[in-house]
Amino acid sequence: MKRVIFLDTNFLVNNIGKINEIANEFKEKEFDVYIPVLVKEEFINIQLRKLENAYNEIECYKQNNPVMELKYKEKEESIKIIEDLYNKKFDETFKDKIISYNKKTMLDRVLERNRYKKPPFNKDSGSSYKGFKDTIILLSIMDFIDKYTEEVEFYFITSDNGFTKQKSAIEKEIIEKYKNKFTIIDGNDKSKLYKEINIEVELEIEKEDNVFYKKDINVDEIRNKINKLMDSFIFIETIDNFGNEEKERRFDLNKYITVEKTERFLDNIDKVIAENIFRNEIHIELFFENDVELSSYHKIDTYIVKEISEIYKLIKTTEYKEALINYISERINENRIFNIFDKESPEELPF
Repeated sequence: MKRVIFLDTNFLVNNIGKINEIANEFKEKEFDVYIPVLVKEEFINIQLRKLENAYNEIECYKQNNPVMELKYKEKEESIKIIEDLYNKKFDETFKDKIISYNKKTMLDRVLERNRYKKPPFNKDSGSSYKGFKDTIILLSIMDFIDKYTEEVEFYFITSDNGFTKQKSAIEKEIIEKYKNKFTIIDGNDKSKLYKEINIEVELEIEKEDNVFYKKDINVDEIRNKINKLMDSFIFIETIDNFGNEEKERRFDLNKYITVEKTERFLDNIDKVIAENIFRNEIHIELFFENDVELSSYHKIDTYIVKEISEIYKLIKTTEYKEALINYISERINENRIFNIFDKESPEELPF
């Protein structure tokens, strides 16, 4: 059966820097991934507002520090760079899967739903003007669904209260009208999201072909996976005020972490996750012993450390355990801040 996923603005904003990676994950599981054009426009507008705030801060700084000379691009030039960058990114990631809408008829349809307070509008007092953009997004999706004659499963990933709080009513309206499965999923919890779209079920069915269920360990596949996970563990991808992609450290390590401490870190992951079971992100310090001198700047997504733990549990009873721990230790130590008077030297790390 054909399966289609729609992504909302807040899901993309919360996963900035990982949008292409996440879209490809869904595509690999044979989902068609779409976004309404208004989602694209909203996303870019949010980045432009961040840029505006950055320039306001620069102007304030100049006024308070008149002797300082600052060199930066003109605001109009930066706006053009941001718009061009993200338009290109969306076109490369989603190609022809950006859903447009009829602007001439849309206003009347939105006003009609507002008049009768149909979701995502709500009946709360003072909410008359809330929900216009959400309604355009929803109607765009409904028009898209209306074009299908075959049976399709549709999923809408969002964290917007206009949708999540009225999930049942919206799902019921679309299912009854178009006779297709339609599910709204809160995108804040990735593990729950994957469970909702049955990716975990599919992995269970495919056990025989999956490296993590094979008796013979496929080192090449595990190497690729652990490298990607450790990249995400030690760095976070961001975009600066001028639209340039850059990597930032998630943390600084002030003292070399030994292989023994790395092993205790790996053994401790599941315990820390259990203690923070309702958190999507966790402070990295919590995974390490108190004597590890670490200062974090960005939390880590729970699913990343969970997947690291799953690989470790698979490998720890095999001949590859030592190589894996050494490799993880080496990667963590990449964020070490070196002191010229410090004579510590890392061990050879073979993985």
